[in-house]
Amino acid sequence: MTPTPTLSPEDQKLADAKARVVLLWQTLDGLLLDSSKSINELDTLASGEALSSLQVMLTTVRQRGQVQVGATKIPSQSALAKGDGWVVTSCVDRSDAILTDKDGQPVTPAPQPRLSHESTVQLVGANLQITKDEVLGSC
Repeated sequence: MTPTPTLSPEDQKLADAKARVVLLWQTLDGLLLDSSKSINELDTLASGEALSSLQVMLTTVRQRGQVQVGATKIPSQSALAKGDGWVVTSCVDRSDAILTDKDGQPVTPAPQPRLSHESTVQLVGANLQITKDEVLGSC
C-alpha cells in the first residue's frame, strides 16, 4: 500500500484556500440553477466586497427571471500566501453554464465564457471566506 503524502501546513492552507474558491463557484451555480434557494448560502463563503457583489448579481438575475443551465468548471488554479490571507487565481470556465431567460433562451449578449479571477481568501472567524474577487481577463 502506498502511503498518502501529507502536505506541509503551508501547502495545506494553500490547498484549503483553492478548495474554498471552488466551493464558492459550486454554491453560486446551485443558486443560479434554483432560484428558490436562499442567497444566504453565500454568507459562510464570502464577505465584504465579494459577498456584496455576488448578492447584487444574484438578485438582479432572479428579478429578471433568469436561471442557469449547466455548471461552471475551474480547469486551473494557483495560490500564494499574501499578508494575512491567500490569493487564489482561477480560470473560471462558464462555457457550459448558460444563463437563460424566462423562456429558456440563452441571454444575449452572453458573458465571456472563460475568465481569470483573482480571489482574496482570508480567515474570518472560523471560516475561510472570499473577501475580494477581481476579474483579470481571459484565460
